[in-house]
Parts: sequence; structure tokens; C-alpha cells
Amino acid sequence: QDLSDLKSSDNGNPSLDYSSVYQNATTVYRLFESIQFDINASKFAVNFPNYTVMQIHYSNNEVEDFNMDYVSGTNFTYIYTPRYYDPLGFQNVSFSIYNFSDSLLSSTDPITNFTITTNYLLLLNSTEYSRGENLYAELIVNDEPQPYDFDWNVTIVDSDNETLQNNLFDVGNNLMQFSFELDDKFNYTNDLYYVKINITDSSRNTKASAYFPFKVLNSLPEIVVSSISFSKDPIKRAEDCTVNLNVTDDDTYTLPENLTVSMTIQTSIGELETPIELTNNNNWTFTTTFFIDITKP
Repeated sequence: QDLSDLKSSDNGNPSLDYSSVYQNATTVYRLFESIQFDINASKFAVNFPNYTVMQIHYSNNEVEDFNMDYVSGTNFTYIYTPRYYDPLGFQNVSFSIYNFSDSLLSSTDPITNFTITTNYLLLLNSTEYSRGENLYAELIVNDEPQPYDFDWNVTIVDSDNETLQNNLFDVGNNLMQFSFELDDKFNYTNDLYYVKINITDSSRNTKASAYFPFKVLNSLPEIVVSSISFSKDPIKRAEDCTVNLNVTDDDTYTLPENLTVSMTIQTSIGELETPIELTNNNNWTFTTTFFIDITKP
């Protein structure tokens, strides 16, 4: 059943009894722990319950749907493992029970809850950097409470998609703090990059990854002030004058034909004229011919 086809509650349906809900934990750690939810929908047996959707109402006000697995009779189950990006804290859970004609039988009000916590944490000195700046991070990985036997590797990647990402470089193993310069391995394209923490629990031979994004800011094009030249000096009113200038950009991915330069003239009494767009010569040079209206001071 496609979740997009599900009907919404009319708020008049009975609620699933709390005694019909079982969960094996009230606190769960991200990545390496799971929580199991079991429900018995026998209260709705007369209406032939067919499938159930569990909804987690996250602490950041987002709601996510999970199709529960059918067990037998009117019993359904779902095992939820918090992902690295799922919010920490107190989460509410509701269950929507549907019959064979996709009619909603139950209330969608939350009926139980649980808490997501973590045993790893990365703190960055910023979330945005310019080329040449240093990224500094402090990392905490805690072997409790199971206990675990964690080892971890830190890498820098250009995507949080495991199948599409490129590994820019390896930072190191079992680090508690690290720093590196944003050099030419990072493009000037306002791109997101990620500190990827690859965590392994040696005692159980399980692995998981967490991602922490940061942004490398684009450089801004600059007008070469020394290149600005006027064909007339001084400029007389109603007389054509041509201005020429050059632009530069440290970003090797910037194309000069994509740039726009405008000139705004301020009169001697402080008024700003309508901006004049210069002609782009597509070779980092710009030019335009203008004149000062005869009515201007």
C-alpha cells in the first residue's frame, strides 16, 4: 500500500487501547539500538483490519510514517532503528489501522512515546567556511551503555549518499579532536561537505555511519579598482562618456559570461540615479557609454 494513498483521520474513530500496545524499550540510542513496537488490533476485528501504519511524531514537529509488518490474526509489528539525523529527545507514536478498502478505523492520536539519545557527538567550530580557513572539531564516542567496543574512522565526503559520495580524504582513526585547512580540495561552489564518522562496534561486528554537514562558501567576484577608466575627465553634462573595467574571481569555476556589473551614479546632492548595466565582453571586461542629463546639478 502506497502511503500517499492513505486516507486521513476524521478524528471520530476510537483509539487503540494502551494495553494493546507493547514496546520493548522506552529509550533507544541512535544507529546501534532498535525499539520494537507490537500492537493487537483485535478491538477493530469486526471491521477486518488489513494493515497498520505507525507514525512517529518527532520532537522537531515532523511526522514520519512506517508500514508495520503483519504477524498473524490482528497483530502487527515494527522494529525502528533511529538514524543519525533523527532528532534527539522525546518522541510520540501513533498507530493508524486500515481495513481492506483503505478506510481508517482508528484514531491517529499518539498513544505511546519513547526517547532518542546518542553515545556520539561532534562539535564543529562553525558550519560555514571560506577557503583557507581551518575547520576544527571535537568528537565524543561513548562505549556505554551496552557496553560497546567502538572504533571509529573520520573521513571527509561530498555527499551523505553512500552510493554517490566521493571520499575527499581520510582524517584519521579514533580521534577525539582534529583540524584541517579548507584547501583546493574544496570547490568554491557553495557546496555542502560532510564529516563522516564511520563507527564500528567490534564486540558485535556492526557498523554504522553518521554525517555532520558544513558549507564551503563561494568566493565573490571583485572589480579591479585600478582598471576603472573613464574616457572623459572631467565629464560634462550631455556629453557621452565610456567607462571600462575588469573583474576578477578566485573561483576557477566562475564563467565570466555569467557575471553582471551595474553602475550607479550619485549626484552632488546625494540622489542615486537608476543603475546602468554594463556590457559584458565575456572576457572579464565590462564597458558602457553614458551621459549626465543636462538637468542634473
